[in-house]
Amino acid sequence: MQDQLERAEKFAREDEEYVLTLGNAMMEQEGCAKEMENNLKSNLANVESRIKEAEARVEAYKIQLASIQEETHFREDIVTKIEKRLQTANRQAETDARNMCRLKEERCGDVAVISQLWGKLEGAEERIQDLEMSAQTKDNRIKELKNGLEKLNAKYIEQQNDVEKLIERAVYPNTDQQTAIWETRTEERQKIKSLADEITYLKKQT
Repeated sequence: MQDQLERAEKFAREDEEYVLTLGNAMMEQEGCAKEMENNLKSNLANVESRIKEAEARVEAYKIQLASIQEETHFREDIVTKIEKRLQTANRQAETDARNMCRLKEERCGDVAVISQLWGKLEGAEERIQDLEMSAQTKDNRIKELKNGLEKLNAKYIEQQNDVEKLIERAVYPNTDQQTAIWETRTEERQKIKSLADEITYLKKQT
């Protein structure tokens, strides 16, 4: 009986120690739980703050994205306009190239025509020089003929005066002398006529 009481007391003490230990453990767990709760609340507050910051950043990103999209559309419009201008410029460049080829061909033809005209011009200049020399020669010849004609006219007039003087004086030379005078006058008249005809011809040629 005594043994049973001792064992019961022993078990009671052990149970009391266990209860104390369990109570201490529970108190420790309770403190840990409160600490964990506080930590969780703090973490939750931090998370909520970060979520709000993230939401604010998301809104800012949305605004930036909308601005970027708007700028992208604007740039796409610019790119489209530039592409159209490039296409127009390419077509214009092709047209200019064709026109340039045509102008080069026309220029080659013009060069050939100019060469021909230049050759004709050189020939014409030579011809003009020849004509000028010929005209100068003809002018000199006309001057010579005029001088000769004037001399013949003067001589003819002189002989005519001599004849008139002979007639006035009624002095006639012998037959041979008379024949010689008339032949000389006839020959000089022929020379005068030939010179006059040559002068007329040269004037027409000039």
